Amino acid sequence: AQLQADALLLESLDWAGAPSVTLRRNSPERVARLTSRAWVDAAQQWEANFWPESYRVVQNSGRGLIAQGNETWRDYGASATLTPALSAAFGLAVRVRGLRHYYALLLTPSGARLVRMRDQEYTLAEIALSVRPFEPVALTLEVSGTRLRATIDGCLVFDVVDAELLNGGVAIISEDGTVSADAVTIAPVAAATQTEITVRPGTARWS
Repeated sequence: AQLQADALLLESLDWAGAPSVTLRRNSPERVARLTSRAWVDAAQQWEANFWPESYRVVQNSGRGLIAQGNETWRDYGASATLTPALSAAFGLAVRVRGLRHYYALLLTPSGARLVRMRDQEYTLAEIALSVRPFEPVALTLEVSGTRLRATIDGCLVFDVVDAELLNGGVAIISEDGTVSADAVTIAPVAAATQTEITVRPGTARWS
C-alpha cells in the first residue's frame, strides 16, 4: 500500500525513565476504570470512580498502598495534596519496588517521618507537627541520586542522604484509616549527590 508524502508509519513506541505527568481520574467513567488499572492495588479498598477526589485509599488494619511506575524511574519528584480521615499514618512514597521496598514521607497526627523501607523500616529523619483529620496537606518527595528532599505545605522539612534504594515508582500510603488525593504529579529531576544531612522545620504546623 502507498502512503501519502506526509504520512508516518509507526512500528513501535517505547519510553524509559520517570515521566512528566499528572495522574488523576479521567472521564467518562469507562476511561476512569481503564486508567485506574495502571495502579498496583495493595490496599484493602481503593476507589477511583465514585468519589469527588480522584483517589481514595482505605486500609482499616495495617499499612496499604497503591503504586504506579517501574524500575526505570530513578531521579524524580512526586507531589500530591493528601487529605486524611482518622488515619494512624499516611503519605507519599517514591522508588517503590514492592510493599516493603520504598522511601516514604509519612505523616501521623503528631509528626512527620522520612523513612526507608527495605524489608524493615528505618527512620531517616523525623519532626513534630500537627496534622488534623480532613485537613488537606501538600506533600512533595524528591529523589536525586542519593539525596532525598521532602516538603510539607511548601516548606522544606527534610534534606537527607541515603544510598540504599536506587529506583522504582510512586505510591500513596494509608495506614489504619483512609486518605484521599485528587492528583499525583511526577517530574524528572537532575541527578545529584549530597554529603550533608539536614532537617529543617518551619511552618505553623510545627509545635
